[in-house]
Amino acid sequence: MTTPLAERVHALAARATRERVAFESPADPPDPDRATAYLREGFGPMLACYLDGRTGGRLEPFEPRDVRAIEYGLDTWLDLYARCHGRAVDPSVCVREAASLFVQTHDLRDVATLLTGVPE
Repeated sequence: MTTPLAERVHALAARATRERVAFESPADPPDPDRATAYLREGFGPMLACYLDGRTGGRLEPFEPRDVRAIEYGLDTWLDLYARCHGRAVDPSVCVREAASLFVQTHDLRDVATLLTGVPE
């Protein structure tokens, strides 16, 4: 059974794929505004899906395919973020680690920097 939260997850993962395919490197990196947009419009909402299912007194079950879609989305959005800084990364992010960092920092840019090392 697909839940509305799982539908959001898969829609964001599909959007990440489209963004990756359409991505063109900035002519003169870094492009911090574009990098921030990827965090705000993709990475953050993807992370919010996971947190929404785990907070507020509920523990919405995620199917394994949903968790894979979340982690794929997080990795893809972070890759696009790094590429805006002229760097290629393969973050292989564990969603729990990303969520924990966000809960500690409350800042998407800090989380992205900690997970990718970008910017240095």
